[in-house]
Amino acid sequence: MIKLIDVRKKYGERLILKEINLTLPSHGLCVIYGPSGCGKTTLLNCIAGLIPFKGSIEVFNQNIALMNDRALSDWRLKAIGFIFQDFKLFETETVWRNLVLPLDTLHALPRRLRNRKCADILALVGLTSKRKQIDNKLSGGEKQRVAIARAIINDPCVLLA
Repeated sequence: MIKLIDVRKKYGERLILKEINLTLPSHGLCVIYGPSGCGKTTLLNCIAGLIPFKGSIEVFNQNIALMNDRALSDWRLKAIGFIFQDFKLFETETVWRNLVLPLDTLHALPRRLRNRKCADILALVGLTSKRKQIDNKLSGGEKQRVAIARAIINDPCVLLA
């Protein structure tokens, strides 16, 4: 479950999120929509602990507002999959390397298991034939699929997009 209590976020003097109170169930899909500039991405960035905020955000009973930077970073690696608007891929790396890097950061997986996991995810998103392709040579749709694959490679509890 994700629970937001009185979440506020300002950029300078501009209040972007004003006392957001929201509870999302453990399973299912939630869509947040609105006009450009209304704070959708800011809200997701707060939930992922990517930007500071006021208030309280609990993700599966862990209050991320109380975590220090190191704990927050470790938690995010394990619990959150994030598909960014601009993909945030390693553009000079191959598709394969874009998937391996998060696994190597988080897990001490044996090479065989790591390779199997990457191969399975690439098959899932239909990019098996592109595994050796450099990211900056991919189409926009292919980059989006790499971003999705990378977001789910660690089996996150929460997927934000």
